[in-house]
Amino acid sequence: MKQILFISLLFSMPTFADTSLKALEKRVEILENLVTRLDKTISKLEERDNPTNTAKWVCKATAFGDTFVAYGGSEAVAKNLAIAKCSKSNNEMHCRVTCDH
Repeated sequence: MKQILFISLLFSMPTFADTSLKALEKRVEILENLVTRLDKTISKLEERDNPTNTAKWVCKATAFGDTFVAYGGSEAVAKNLAIAKCSKSNNEMHCRVTCDH
């Protein structure tokens, strides 16, 4: 739905050939509104995805000098997430995990 709205906004915008002052002002206004909405959406996502809001545990998995951090409501959740992150680029047997809360 959002993609359709965005595409329709793009097609409703004046074309690049239309360089009259009013058309340019309208395009700037539309772009400013889109940027404002995007900023609000990003802020909401960052707040929602901020692990410090809900996480009680932090676990770090290390392998060959790389560190992978994960957060969770329990030690098991945080540990499994850290291992999952680590094992994407390393064999799981090399991932050493430490947890703290």
